[in-house]
Amino acid sequence: KMDDAIFSRCFQIRVPTPVKTDFALLTLKILKVNKITIKKNELHNIVENTEKNMNKLVFTLTNIILNKKYIINIDRYKELILQIPKVIKKEKIFILNQIREILINLLICNIQPMVIFKLILDYYTSSDISDSQKREILYYCSDYQLKCQMGYRQLYHLEAFIAKIITIIHRTKQL
Repeated sequence: KMDDAIFSRCFQIRVPTPVKTDFALLTLKILKVNKITIKKNELHNIVENTEKNMNKLVFTLTNIILNKKYIINIDRYKELILQIPKVIKKEKIFILNQIREILINLLICNIQPMVIFKLILDYYTSSDISDSQKREILYYCSDYQLKCQMGYRQLYHLEAFIAKIITIIHRTKQL
């Protein structure tokens, strides 16, 4: 148990959320260290596309540093996440290996599991599956999100959620 005196003082410390200028300055510092120059409008695009999300900034800067130049990379991680439903449609036994590879790449790039859960859920709630399937996917999404927040092993919870979606989608095809 934490000492009450320390606990009460922890609530007095406030860390302000970064503003767009903080993101711009951080981006310039990182790119300068890596000897990469960008134009003013490119910097503006990077800052706007991060939506004040540090994980998106890290993902974008990692891509720029690896390519040694500015690349328009609007929501590349979304494209990667939305490959998962396409893989699920294949109905092959080895699809979980492909999905695991996608999830590992996303987690390595610091894409938070909650972003992955949300995009997959958004995809299926706007798809043409039945309402009962949508409700079931929503239920399991919230269940696995909670498990993911409570424990470590984020990859296992994401994989379990994807496996559940596969079961839900393919169950009706067999009926």
